[in-house]
Amino acid sequence: MPNIQCPTCGREIEPGAACSGCGHTADNGAADGLAPVPPPEVASLIIERPSPDVLAWGRQTFNEAEYVAALREVEQGGGHRFEDFIDDIERIAHGKE
Repeated sequence: MPNIQCPTCGREIEPGAACSGCGHTADNGAADGLAPVPPPEVASLIIERPSPDVLAWGRQTFNEAEYVAALREVEQGGGHRFEDFIDDIERIAHGKE
């Protein structure tokens, strides 16, 4: 298997091995033993599966019918255009509201 580039410092490392320069490992448990290298913007993040209580909370607060209705509205061209509300965002961001 060819070596890969460390997502943190850029040194060449073996797949699944810790980098000798920074200690980062690119092995994230991907299928087939292949570990894709995450982009540098997220290489330092620790990604975990949500706990059962967080999943339960998400299921309680998520309304599938509401989500599908909003999705259909956007698909039919009824969604908001960025140009329609960027002025409001900029006004709030600059403390003019």
